[in-house]
Amino acid sequence: MGVILTAMVSLVRFLDWPRAGGSGKLRSFYDERSRQQAGDPVKLAETMLRLTNKEKPPLHFRQGRLAVDELESELSAMAKK
Repeated sequence: MGVILTAMVSLVRFLDWPRAGGSGKLRSFYDERSRQQAGDPVKLAETMLRLTNKEKPPLHFRQGRLAVDELESELSAMAKK
């Protein structure tokens, strides 16, 4: 019951977002960042398509500079063990 109520409250807040002036703020937030992302979106899309077309696609796919830094840190920690 609690999960359903929480979901309904979230839905009501979402539907009321434009009236509360939220949609304009959200649009501005994304417009300021649009086309400012690092990396190559075409390369990312090609990689994702290649992975999804595999017979057994991976369950997880990390991408981007932060993901690479995180993986390098994890591998470094594993090598020290």
